[in-house]
Amino acid sequence: MAIGWKPPRASRAGRAGWAPAMFLAPFGVLFTLFFLLPIGYAIYQSLFKVHVSGLGLGPSSTATVFAGFSNYAQVFSDPSFWQGVARVLLFGIVQIPVMLAFATILALLLDSAAVRFRRFFRLAFFLPYGIPGVIAAILWSFLYLPGLSPVVAALHDTGFGTVNFLGANSALWSIANIVTWEYTG
Repeated sequence: MAIGWKPPRASRAGRAGWAPAMFLAPFGVLFTLFFLLPIGYAIYQSLFKVHVSGLGLGPSSTATVFAGFSNYAQVFSDPSFWQGVARVLLFGIVQIPVMLAFATILALLLDSAAVRFRRFFRLAFFLPYGIPGVIAAILWSFLYLPGLSPVVAALHDTGFGTVNFLGANSALWSIANIVTWEYTG
């Protein structure tokens, strides 16, 4: 071999073309296995109906029947489905700007030169994000239950009456409050 010898360009270019694919292959396999295949299977399952005969007291039989797109037609003609879609859109339209506004205000406050105890406030703003969801759900259920909540008791004592944070008209906004508390920091 001569000094300064280099392999032919074609083989070096061929190896360089495989490098990105080799790095992306583990992600692609896992993405396909745990994301694309379950979605495909769910779509496949949605094309079938399960008919159960019997009242559940004796032997019952089940039969899986191909339904085609009749399940989708039934869902899209159901007003409850569209009410649910409207609630999710309302939640997103209100929640995202509120959370972004609070996050911007908190960031500007922390960046201000007049703020004292900056480390404490950074921890206080980020702490809700670090609390597991189960603990947060228990905390907020305690704060929302009318018989246990100090917030409900304080509102009742100040003359606002009994506030039901988990009622039909306020549950969506109670959830929005939890989401804002947990993810704004």
